[in-house]
Amino acid sequence: MIELQLMALHEKNRLPLPETVTLYQLLVQRGWAWKMSADYQAQAVAYLNLGMILPTTEGEEMNPKVRIIIKEGKFIEVLTEGVIDVIVEDEKGLTAAYTSTDLPNCGDGPGAEDSG
Repeated sequence: MIELQLMALHEKNRLPLPETVTLYQLLVQRGWAWKMSADYQAQAVAYLNLGMILPTTEGEEMNPKVRIIIKEGKFIEVLTEGVIDVIVEDEKGLTAAYTSTDLPNCGDGPGAEDSG
């Protein structure tokens, strides 16, 4: 599961403790915990103080960016910078989850050559 899926379950109080701790570890690692609501920040601090999660001291804060190109009202391409989680869901609820590093040609899909 990725952070957004975990957060959705957490918000509904349907996330077991081990997965909740994992969620907060990921939020701290990515630097997101400190940009979220006070409830998330307080819980992250509590888990840190209890030693249930570790502070992040290595690397830079994740700063993903997404640019969606639309031409004449039609989707052309998605350009990404940084690592992001991507979820593709169809109208029947079938989903596929990826990390942008799993998609080496992200932004070079169909229609990219026409966006000029």
